[in-house]
Amino acid sequence: MKKRRLTRVMTLVLALAVALCALAGCGKASKKSDAELIVGKWEGSIDIATAIDAAGKAMGGSGSQAESIVELFKEIDLSGISVRMNTEFKADGTFTSEVDGSSYETAMNTLLDRMTENLPEIMRKYVAEAAGVDVSEITDDVLDRVLAGAGVSSWEEFGEMIAQQVKGKDFAGQVEGMKHSGKYVVKEGLLYTTEDPDKDPAEEEGVAYKVSENSLTLTVRQDKPTFEMEVTFKRAG
Repeated sequence: MKKRRLTRVMTLVLALAVALCALAGCGKASKKSDAELIVGKWEGSIDIATAIDAAGKAMGGSGSQAESIVELFKEIDLSGISVRMNTEFKADGTFTSEVDGSSYETAMNTLLDRMTENLPEIMRKYVAEAAGVDVSEITDDVLDRVLAGAGVSSWEEFGEMIAQQVKGKDFAGQVEGMKHSGKYVVKEGLLYTTEDPDKDPAEEEGVAYKVSENSLTLTVRQDKPTFEMEVTFKRAG
């Protein structure tokens, strides 16, 4: 009798173990390779402050004109300004990547608005750099002459003049130039891409990446100016 009860208990325990393994995928699930994980749609966010810093370093570093431009941007509040980037890696070895037009236009207009809020100090630094003198030498009288040379009588007018020139820009056309497509391959811990239909992606220089089920971090390259920055994407579909 005891033996029968023990057998029933063991049977229940084994049945429970099988059921739990089925739920957990025991013996069935196999770890996906990076090449499999990367397939899908991804959405990332490019922080403008980080992008400007990366571009400045790539264009020359310390003492360069680029560094001066980066210093000028430090007078502007860049917090919270970002641009969305959408990327898709397909199972057939092709990819597409583009900047979201709406977020790009919003970011550029926000950047412009914040820049015009602090124009005097920005222009003081700019003039000092152009003249090759210390910023302390650029007095308010000098800045008044800058305004007069621009044909305006106040910084508000100066800001409006800049806004008219910039806000009418063809943002859609700029974003069109940020679209990329081609072939890719994941190989030995690097991601290789090419937009040349006649080239093997592995012939190009690979970039480092990290990929999981819901996250993809990789080095994004930008031309004109040429620079690299790390961007983290979340799976979008």
